[in-house]
Order: sequence, then C-alpha cells, then structure tokens
Amino acid sequence: MKKKALITAMLLAFAISTPVAAKEKKRKKSSGQAQSSSAVVDEAPAELPQEEKKPAKAPEINVKPGASLQTDLRFHSYPSDTPFSKDDHVANFDIRRARFDVSGDVGETYSGKLSIDLATGAKLKNAYINYKFFEPAQIQVGQFSVPFGNEALGSSMAQEFIEDSSAAKAIDPGSDRGIILHGDAFDGILAYDTGFMNGTGENVADNNDSMDFVLRTVVGSAKDSDSFFKYWLGFSFNSGSQTAVDGDSIKIATETASGTTLFRAAWPVDQQYSRTRYGFDATTLLGIGMLKFEYLFANYDFTKSATLSGGNLMASIFLTGEQRAVKNSFFTSQTVESPLDFETGGFGAIELTTRYSWFNADSAFFTTNGLFDGWEAVSATKYTDSGFALTTGLNWYPEQKVRIMFNWVNTFASKPKNIDAPAEGAKGTKRIEQAFLFRFQLAL
Repeated sequence: MKKKALITAMLLAFAISTPVAAKEKKRKKSSGQAQSSSAVVDEAPAELPQEEKKPAKAPEINVKPGASLQTDLRFHSYPSDTPFSKDDHVANFDIRRARFDVSGDVGETYSGKLSIDLATGAKLKNAYINYKFFEPAQIQVGQFSVPFGNEALGSSMAQEFIEDSSAAKAIDPGSDRGIILHGDAFDGILAYDTGFMNGTGENVADNNDSMDFVLRTVVGSAKDSDSFFKYWLGFSFNSGSQTAVDGDSIKIATETASGTTLFRAAWPVDQQYSRTRYGFDATTLLGIGMLKFEYLFANYDFTKSATLSGGNLMASIFLTGEQRAVKNSFFTSQTVESPLDFETGGFGAIELTTRYSWFNADSAFFTTNGLFDGWEAVSATKYTDSGFALTTGLNWYPEQKVRIMFNWVNTFASKPKNIDAPAEGAKGTKRIEQAFLFRFQLAL
C-alpha cells in the first residue's frame, strides 16, 4: 500500500510540475538563456480573475397607446306606406365609435391589448394576452372578436363602407371570451384561427356548460407580395349549444343604423338550442381594383331547425392609383401615395365603392310550432323574410390616419303579408328606406 501511495504521489507531482517546467523552458528559450539540466521553477503567476457573469437581460417592454374616433351624419327617407318601424329623426348626428386602446409587447414572446369604447359609456371591447411560441403557433386568451366571417370581423376603421351588410351583422358572433390557437405559415400564404369561446357574447359571463368551437382558415397571396394580382380565400365555422337568456334574439336591420328592423326572432328564456354557422369569402386585387364576395349561413336547432343566410358582393377602385391594403383577406390601414398638401399639390387618395347585399330567413320562423311545440311565430305582418340593399360610396383619404366617407344606401324588402303587392319591383319587393350617410374618422 505504501508503494502504491508513493507512486500515486509521484505521478501527481509530475502532472503538476510538467506545465510549469514547460513554461520555464519556453521562457528561457525565448530570452536566449542556456537551458539547465535542472528545472528552475519561478514564482507562480497571479491567478487571472474569473470572467464576471452578466445578469440575464430583462425583456424589452413596449407600450403603445392609441385612439380612434368616428363621427356620423345621417339623413333618412321612407315611403309614406312603409310597414316597418322607422327612425323619426330623419336627420341626426352621432358619435358612432370613440375608442381608446393600449397595446404592448414584453420581449418577442408576449403581447396584449386593452380597448374601451366610450361612445355609449365605457364598454370593454378587447382584453387579451397573446403568447407567441413562433409565427405559425400562437395562443391568445381573453375577450376579442370571434374569428368568423370577413366583413364584420374586419376593423371598422379599414372597411370599405360605413356600416356592415345586414346578414353579416345578424350572423356574426361579435366579441366573446375564450382561447384560440392561431398563426400563419409560408410567408402568410396560410393563416388559421381555432379554439373555443363561451358563446355568450361580449361582456357576458358564461351561463352553461357548453362552449362554441371556432375555426377560420385563409389561403392566398403572401403577405409581403407586391404583385399586381392578389387573392385570398377564407372559410369559417362556428358551432355550439347555448341556453337562451332574456333578450336573446336574431335581428336583421337596415345597413344605415336608422333603427329600421326588417326581421326579429326572440329566443324564449332558458330554452336550450344548438347553433351552427358557416362562412365563405373571397377577395381579389387587380392593381387599383378590388372585388370581394362573402356568403354566410346559420342554422338554429331547437327540436326543429331554421336557417338564416345572406351575403354581399362589393367592388372598389382607386382613382388616384393606390392598391387596396389587404392582409390575410382583411382590409388594413390604407397607404396614401400623395397626402393632402397644398404646397406640393398632393390631394390624398380617392376610392369609389359599390356593394350589393342580401338576406333570407327560413319560413319556419314564421310558422306556429315552427321550432318547437309552443314556439311563438315571428309576425308575418310586421317583419319580412328577405331583402337586399344597394350601396354606392366615395372614400377620401387626405392622409393615412384620416378618412372621409359618403354612402348612398337603398334598401329593398319583400312585403309583409298584410301589405298588397306594390306595382313596382319584382316578387313583391319595394324600396323601404333611402339614406345618405357621412362619416369623418381619425385614428391616432
């Protein structure tokens, strides 16, 4: 054992002394001194301080406040024999939206948004947090617009017309609380949103043990494409079961915010029903021109079912040469090539628009016991089962953050049962409202 310990000690001493001897040999050789047979050990050099560890860098936090304002001026006119309710204020001025929002990012992983509409008292619109694994896979949770459809889902600050079409407003789920997985891939050629929502609507607590499943997918041109021709195809699906509460109903109104109601079916309180919605939309850009189509369908199933459907076809063209700003099938903030400037002669951007929209309600809504035993039929003498609207518009963008809009809207509807067929119009339809709408909007 003593011999083994001695050998071990000698090996350790050799391992320690060899680097020192090598350094001394190299030092002497470089200085021109003669090498000695015996190793000369200099004083060991002072130990270099260890490299200080830098503390982990805190993620960068960016907070951006924003605000938007839309002010409207409306003029309405009605036939003297209109069977529908109407707004007695033929002309009125309105603050349509007045929103304040705060959005922010924490590093490259977390983001969120909080927005409140002050037009009719403080009303929460968006409150959500987004977690970004990477671009194709992100999770968003909170209250936000349900990913369904196109026209109603898009921002009102960027849409072509002052008001959404009647079918889009009636079938669109609006805002709700839930969680979705979303993202895009292949440079934006494919985008998707899927997840679960309460199904009870904006600022309403969940009232049952069921949730709505939502899915929206879009395929089309790359998001950074500067091509003359671009296109997007979108598909939406939404399904779930709900319990009706006081005030729940389907309502179809004119596209003028005049208060004229064309169809309304109220759900009995505590009645269980299932609801399925489908949507298809297509958008095409051809240089300065745009063509967009959307079709929506909703089925409401109690013990029997009834459907509501409709859609719109719209077109626009920029007289000043811009191409419509679109991302993943949605209109976005429009760029203006020559902002208004009296010194340089810039006049802003001018866009002409037109839209045809329509809706149809199932006859089961108007039938006693149409949806279940004891169903209270929708009044066939007060409401209609179909209608359409024609809108012509002009949008002027003095600069990117400002837009002035004009819409001329003519609404037509099938006659209710107690009204004799008019002499004009096909299938008993007649114009039941004409409106001139003006809007000034500002985004900060």
